[in-house]
This record gives sequence, structure tokens and C-alpha cells, in this order.
Amino acid sequence: MPPHIIKHIEEGMSAAKALTDGGDQEAAEHRLQQLISEIPKAIDPLRMLVGLMKARKVSSDELVDLQARLVMLSPESDAFLCDAAQTLLNLKRYAEAERCARRAVGIRPTNPQAHNVLGMVLAEMHQPDGAEYHYKQALSQHIPVGKLCANLAFVLKQQGKIEESAAFYRKAVALEPDNAVNLLTWAKLEESLKHFDTAWDLVERARKVSSDKACLVLESTLLRREGRLEEALEKLNGIDVEDEKDVFLISYFNERAQVLDKLKRFDEAFVAIDQSNSLIRKTRESIYDSASNRTTVERYEQFYQARRIKEIPCCGNDPDVPEQATPLFIVGFPRSGTTMVEQILTSHPNISAGDELTYLWRISQLAPTLLGRRGEFPEFLSKLDQSTLEAGLKSLREYYLCNAIADRVVGSETKLFTDKMPLNEMHLGLINLIFNDAPIIHMIRHPLDVVLSSYFNDLTHGDNCSYSLVSAAQHSLTAMDSEAKAVSPDSRRRLPIRS
Repeated sequence: MPPHIIKHIEEGMSAAKALTDGGDQEAAEHRLQQLISEIPKAIDPLRMLVGLMKARKVSSDELVDLQARLVMLSPESDAFLCDAAQTLLNLKRYAEAERCARRAVGIRPTNPQAHNVLGMVLAEMHQPDGAEYHYKQALSQHIPVGKLCANLAFVLKQQGKIEESAAFYRKAVALEPDNAVNLLTWAKLEESLKHFDTAWDLVERARKVSSDKACLVLESTLLRREGRLEEALEKLNGIDVEDEKDVFLISYFNERAQVLDKLKRFDEAFVAIDQSNSLIRKTRESIYDSASNRTTVERYEQFYQARRIKEIPCCGNDPDVPEQATPLFIVGFPRSGTTMVEQILTSHPNISAGDELTYLWRISQLAPTLLGRRGEFPEFLSKLDQSTLEAGLKSLREYYLCNAIADRVVGSETKLFTDKMPLNEMHLGLINLIFNDAPIIHMIRHPLDVVLSSYFNDLTHGDNCSYSLVSAAQHSLTAMDSEAKAVSPDSRRRLPIRS
């Protein structure tokens, strides 16, 4: 830039700094906006304006536009991309945030903040395994940070990696001993494991460093879990919820519903859970898209026709790998009894527990990319020639099994391992293509029971259908209709379970 332009920029930024130092940030931002309009390609005033808005903790479309201009002026700046991704994440614009964060990681794979932001985005998008990977990358490239360790612990818990999750919560609390949020989230983990003494100790530690009413709600949870229901309700009745934020009220009313339900005060329990779910629909924007789900099901029904399946070379166990473990799919609507059946089956020494595995869903999303093809899944499969299709399906099967091995679902003595992800019946056609030798157990419970039980549990399965009785019923009917039309795998080979 010519010297007089550089001087003009410097003078304008100095004036903006003086206004900021004098406490007139609005005027400072206005002065910078004038400067940017005069010299659109000047990076420094643009960066200063973004910094001032971030200091005010502003997350708005205006800030996104300014950060996009920074990225456009300096497309190889991983720092600008990270900042943009964080703002987009705050605005819940997850797909855009993911693209920015991935670009930042691609530009500088050793940037811990890029991995951290991408981990947070993936966690919000319900991809805990991807979030785990990037959180661990961030930790490997930076000294441990309590918040990052806690984030990693949370996504590990989501995947059922309980021991590892507890270890990272322990590390998070060691790094930030006065962080009540970390203490309480760790306490919730211990409560879920019925380690009540440890959970009580963590809650007491949290109470010493914080007056957060979340401590009292968790105390009620522990009392309820110990069967001390009247004490639990008394604890909740003593909490003043006036003017509390929605995020607290969600947990408060949910816990109140659980206690009242145990006390068989069902009408009051229903009122409480209705309050909780109404707030969830409002604050999390957890809106069930009935039309989109119906369209997806219809597409699957159209593709997985018996005549087409007969023409496709379905995959079974590789004869060259005689000891290869096989998944045992337990499918059904949430709260239909899949967990109970898994616990029964995995008491057998040759069956390991996989819990709720996301592999089938990921295959349905990533299949075109994994096979290097264009098109929508599963329709693009019909465009492949026989040999390419056979190789592709084997690749998808291998992808599933490799993930199971990497996640230590498959043990050295494992013959079968369970996958009890609810609503996997939506993927019965895919299961038939890549695991036509795998047993399937379909859990069926009365629709009124599963719908009401889902409504009383904070479940994201089925695209957040459980936060409304109407959408839960809609999704239940959609799933039942899909099951009725699913391909019947007559040739499926049932594997005997021998002791």
C-alpha cells in the first residue's frame, strides 16, 4: 500500500484505540467501520474490529461477515479460520463451523485450537468418536487444559468408554480444582455407575467452590438413586427456580419428573417432564423434521427391494479369516428393551458388549466418500458394475469392523459383539448387504410404552423425536412401517451360540 494509505490506517486505528481506552467502545467500532469502508482490503483495522466485538462476547451474523472477509483476505490463516469456526459454533451453524475448522486443521495440522474447535463442533453434531480424535490431537500438541480434558471425558462417556472418561475427568479436576462444572459432570458419571460415595464426595467439593443450584439438583438425583425419594423431593422443593436460566430449569424439571414418577405421582411427573421438554425444544432447537425423515425412509424402501437385493452380492464372513468376529444387531425403538437384552447376551463369554455403535449411520453418510463415488446413498450403489459393487460392499464391511477393533469392541476371544443402536432397523437393508450372516434381534414393545418412556428420557435418537409426544409417535409409526416393508433376509445364516 502507498505510504499515505498506511499512515491513514495507523491514525484511524490509534483513534479507535483512544476511544476504547476512554470507554467509548461503540464509537471505536464505528471509527473502524468507517476505515474499513474506505480501505476494504486493510486487514489490521478489520482484525481490530473483530477483536473488539469478540471482547463484547458478540456472536452475530455481522461478526460472521467480518470474519469471512478476514478469511477471504488471508485464506491461509488458520487463526482466522479458527475464530470464524468458533463464532459459527456459537450461532449453532454447525455445518459451516465444521468446514472452517477442517480447513484450519488442513492448513496447520499441528494447531491445537483448530483440533479443539473441530472437536467441539463434532460433539455438537453428535459425532463423539470424531470429537474424541480431535480432542486427543489437541491435547497431544498442547499442555493439558482442564476444559479440554473435561470435553474429552464427556465424549468418551457418550461412547461408553467409562474408565477412560473417568480418568480424564480426574485430570480435568486436578488441573482446575475449583471448576464446579467439571466436578459435577464427573459426579454424574460416578452416579450412573452407582458409585454413590464417590459422587457425593464430588458434589460436596463442588458445593465448597460454588453456590450453583445444579449441586442441589444432583444431590436430589443421588437421593433418588439411593431410594430416598421423599428426601429427594424435599431437596427440589427447597430450590428457588425464579429467574433461573433455561439450561438449569431443563435439568431441574427433568429431575423433578423422575422423582415424582418413582413416587407414583404420575400426573405431576408428566407436568414436570412436559416443562423440561418444552424448554429443550426452545433452547436446543431440537425440532423433529417429520417430512425429511419420511422422505429418507421412502427412499430406503424404494431402493431395498427384494428383486434388487437378490442381484447384489451380499457380504458374509471372509473364509480367509475364520476367527473374524461378527456383529449381533439388537434393533428397536428407544426404550424397547435393547439394553436389557444386551446385558443378558453379553453375560456369555464369547459375546462382548458394543453398546450403541454409530458405524451404520456413519456408513450411510460417508459411503460415497469412502468408495470414491458421487451420488446419494444408497441409490448410487445401483450405478456400480457388479465387480465394483462387490468390492465396495466389502470395503464398507471392513470399515465397520476396523472401527469396532479400533474402539476395542472386539476382544481376542470374541465370536460375536453387540450393536444395540436404537433405530438401526432403519438400516436393515444395509445390514443385509454387508453382514448377511449377522444375527438380528428385533425388540418390539407396545408403542404407548416406548413413546411415553422416550418422552421421559433425554434422548437424541431419531432426530430428537422424543422431546414431543407427537413427534415421538410419528417416528415410532415411521419406524414400524419401515420394519414391515423391510427386506426379509431369508438366506440369513443364524450363528449358534455355544457355551
